Formats: sequence, structure tokens, C-alpha cells
Amino acid sequence: VTKQLFAARDRIGIKPFYYAEGSGGMIFASEIKAILATKLVAAKPDLFALHTPTRFQISPYTGFEEIFKLPPGHSMLFKDGKLTVKKYWDIAPTEDYRGSESEAVDELDALLGEAVHLQMIADVPVGVFLSGGLDSSIITALMRKNTAEDITAFTIKFAAEDQRYEKMVDDSYYARQVAQQFGLKYREIEIHADVQELLPKMIWHLDEPLADPAAINTYLISKAAREDGIIVLLNGMGGDEIFGGYRKQLACLKADVYQQVIPKGLRTALERIVNHVPVASSSQGFKFLRWSKRFLSFSSLPPADRYMMSDLSLSEDQYKDYFTNGVSYRDTHFYKSEAAAFQKPGLSYLTQMCLNDTKFFLAEHNLTYSDKASMAAGVECRPPLTDHRIVEFMFRQSPKARINNNVQKYLLKKVSERYLPKQIVYRPKAPFGAPLRSWIRGSLAPLVDDVLSETSLRRRGLYNPKYVATMIQKDKEGKEDNAHLIWTLLTNELWFRTFF
Repeated sequence: VTKQLFAARDRIGIKPFYYAEGSGGMIFASEIKAILATKLVAAKPDLFALHTPTRFQISPYTGFEEIFKLPPGHSMLFKDGKLTVKKYWDIAPTEDYRGSESEAVDELDALLGEAVHLQMIADVPVGVFLSGGLDSSIITALMRKNTAEDITAFTIKFAAEDQRYEKMVDDSYYARQVAQQFGLKYREIEIHADVQELLPKMIWHLDEPLADPAAINTYLISKAAREDGIIVLLNGMGGDEIFGGYRKQLACLKADVYQQVIPKGLRTALERIVNHVPVASSSQGFKFLRWSKRFLSFSSLPPADRYMMSDLSLSEDQYKDYFTNGVSYRDTHFYKSEAAAFQKPGLSYLTQMCLNDTKFFLAEHNLTYSDKASMAAGVECRPPLTDHRIVEFMFRQSPKARINNNVQKYLLKKVSERYLPKQIVYRPKAPFGAPLRSWIRGSLAPLVDDVLSETSLRRRGLYNPKYVATMIQKDKEGKEDNAHLIWTLLTNELWFRTFF
């Protein structure tokens, strides 16, 4: 008997791993609730970790004092009462690929095919989470290449009434085309979610304070799959981070041109004017005004700060006003972690952004919520695009393999042209989200008024009640788009009430 414990987490962070030291021993589990159930560790909020400008926690922090998560690509050894954590794998970007474009397309095609083949190995039925976007569509095509058996595809559709503030592309239109092309069984689920009931349920399942309404979509689609006897679902997680598909990545690159072409004084005046332009009326949202306002909020910043701010609901100045008494923005674990990925010499700006997105946003946010929300319905979600060999291959590519002449996911699209019609490959980008703005202004409005009241926030002591009240009011009046920030506040406050 060695009297030691060795454990490791997968390279990319597909599955969670939590641990705590208590009473001279080590406790570990895939859920924080399981650790709390031992009573060996008390449930206490970690105020340092909670003073974050983003909507998720970055390893090793979880939002709970004394409960940590093992970072992706790390192992741990607990021996003689001492814990040692080591990194065994990391993304090492080089941009040194020397093959031709056609060789790169062939190689990526082979890697994708192998990843999908491996993820389809199961002793239970395997389906696909089909959004009609590029990532899930290429996975669907490669699944069909692997089997002639029935494949069931599950797609979410939002009611037209709920979409009036979002103004996003209808995914289901494209998903139906893909399902028809590959002869899939097709299940379309129109969301009429009782979000007031589902939100507290998802907060319980997510463990960490993680604020993304897409967790509700994932849960509902996984629940439908489980009811159909499908226990494993392949999804397209990782496509935007690894291949360069986020709008914010292109926007940050465009900001270089914006800064070069427009003088600083003129930019300042323009940003001040646009800041007062409304983003919604009482009945609908103005998508392009919302996007323009968002772009101008970070486009004059230096590259690293610009990228980090592009995904936050708070500017550095707002961060000071938002919290009552916490660490400064630049002392947060979020800022220090992400800024470090921009300190790798010789790498292009785009590769640095994708490195950050893959190491942090993918691992700590997207993979975390998708795993927990699907497992809450008894379904295992598998993301073939995050195969470590695909990740290593893409981080050897030049920036043009990701964005080439404004075409995002360039190399992935070249592979996809072999399997999919061009109207699918080059369709407009539509993020996997939820009709958040309609929920905040509609069914969730009473909950927002109650849970985020000045009295409630003053009692919590973490957020500045008057500043929060102003942000909620500006959102109601359509002057600002603060829906994501309000959702984060709502999630965090309900998380406090659930666990403490």
C-alpha cells in the first residue's frame, strides 16, 4: 500500500475535477455538492474569487473557500499529507506549419474524422446537438460518414415573440437542411421555458457561480434526448475558440484599423455620442446599434486590454463602481491569468486571442456549463472539436488559417466545403444563446426587481446597490444593453442563496 493518491484532469478540461483538503485527508469529486456533503469542508464564499469582472471562475478558484478545481492538463499527487499539483500538458503555439493549404486541409480533415469516429464509440445510442451552424454541421456530416445507422439530431428553436430583442438568425432553418441532407431523424424543440423555475435548478447543478443562459438550452435539449433514449450527444463546442470564429476576435483585429484611420480626438467624440444612443425601444431591440456600441466601448484600448474587455460586461472604470470594496480589476485572478497569455513573444494577436479563448473561455465556461447541464438530464455531451491533436495542429497554423480576408474559421470552412453546401458553410454567424433580453424584460422582471433590489444587495455587501439599480434602469429604458450583466448578478445572488 503506497498511501498516496494520484489524479489527473483531461488536457482541455472537458470534465470537471474538484478537490479539498480536510481533516488531514483529501476529498475529490466531479461536483462541489459531493464535497460539501461530506461535512469535512464548510460552505463559505470566496470573496476574492467572486470579485471578478467576468461570469465564470478560472481554475483553481471555484467561488468556494478551500474548494478548488484542478486545471485542465494538470495532475495532482497527495502523499504524506502534502499536495503537489503539476502541469503535464499545455498548448504551445508556434505558427510554424510549413505545409501548403491543401495539405493543411487534408490533415485537418483526417484529424476531424478520427476525432468524430472515436467520440461515436459507445454502447448506447449516440445523437447530435445540431444548431445548423458550421461546427455542429461538420460533426453531423462526419458522423454520417462513420455510420449508416439512424442518427437523431436535436435542435432548439425560440418563439418569435422571444426573439424580438435579440434579432438573431434562425438556426432551425439551417439545421433542417443539414438533417435532410444526411437523412437524420430530426427533433426540433421550441423553447417556452419556465425560466423562473429552471434558473434556480441550473444554478444548483452548475455548482460554481457561472452565468450563461445557454446552460438552460443545453439542459432542455439533453432532457429531450434522454426522453428519446439518446444518452450520448456530440456537440460543436470548441469551434469558435480553436478555429477563430468569435465576432469579438474579428472586432479586435478591426480595432487596429479603426485606431490607425480615425484620430484619437475624433474617436473620443464618436464614442461619447454613440454612448447616448439607445439600443432598444419598448417593443424591440436594435442589433446593429447594440453591436456598434459594444465595439466602440473597447476599440480604442491596447490589444490585450481590448480583447479582455470585449467579452466583459464591465469596463475597468465600471468595475470600481460595481463592487463595494474589493480588489482592483488588474489584481483579479481573471486579469492576471488572461494577461499572461498575451506575454508570449513572437505570436500574432489572433493566435494569442484564440489561445486565451481555448485555455479559459472554452475550458472554464463553455465546457463546464455544457457538461453539467447535460449531465443534469442524464446525458453525456462529447465535443470532438476539442480533441487535443486538433488543438495542437491548429496552434501550429498561421493566423490566416483562422481568419483570411475577413473569412473566419477559414481552414475549417475549407474542410467543410467537402461535405456541406456553401449556404451552410458560409451562413451568417449565430451564437448559441438564449432570448436573454426578452427574459430580463419579461418573465424574469419580477425576479430581477426582487432579488436585485437595493435592500437585497445592501444585505449581501458585495455589489454597489445604487450603481446596480442605475444599470437595471438604463436597461429597462433601452439606453444600454446590460442584459448579460443583470443575468450574472441574478445568477450570483441566487447562487449565494442556494449554497450559503
